[in-house]
Amino acid sequence: LPLAVHCGASCLLPFTAVPLASCRSLRCLLPLAVHCSGYLSVPVDEYKSNLANMVSTARDAGVPNILLITPPPVNETAWAKVQGRNVSDRSTSQVRKYVAAAKALATELKLPVLDIFALVSALPAEERAAWSDDGLHPSASGQAMVFRALREALDNWNAFAGIRQSSLPLHWPAYNQVDYQDPQKTFDELFEKGRVVPETSQ
Repeated sequence: LPLAVHCGASCLLPFTAVPLASCRSLRCLLPLAVHCSGYLSVPVDEYKSNLANMVSTARDAGVPNILLITPPPVNETAWAKVQGRNVSDRSTSQVRKYVAAAKALATELKLPVLDIFALVSALPAEERAAWSDDGLHPSASGQAMVFRALREALDNWNAFAGIRQSSLPLHWPAYNQVDYQDPQKTFDELFEKGRVVPETSQ
């Protein structure tokens, strides 16, 4: 469940849309912090407290796997241009404070953290510029990078062994897995291997 969490959120808005207690299949919480300045922003301490409350709510609802993701850096020149300003109203130096808060919380709560800030900052200049079209939000290539980093994290971190793509069961097989001459045989074989989850009555 990827969440876009504004640093200015003073309440747990992401959880008001989906009651976690009813999401028995929810396995992973991914808070991605973004707006760290302007009217949407809150102090770093409040941001950290809000994030801790989100983690607590998820854990209380039985979410077994939680991963924190840091916010990315800002391309201040690109963002100022988009906003029609001479100087950007958001800065990487400010974002870095929220990154530190997210990483500190991960350490305190013994949670893994995916440091997108560090990954983007380490990119060559050309790739870093392509990360975001407006200097703030990930472009198509930026989103692809987050996906690759996330997939690598899930594949390599033992805490997420149970939710790797290769280990997740299917509710239904892919169309090209079904023997059109004997569909039942396909379902029976996949069920025996634990690759298909039978539907249960609610």
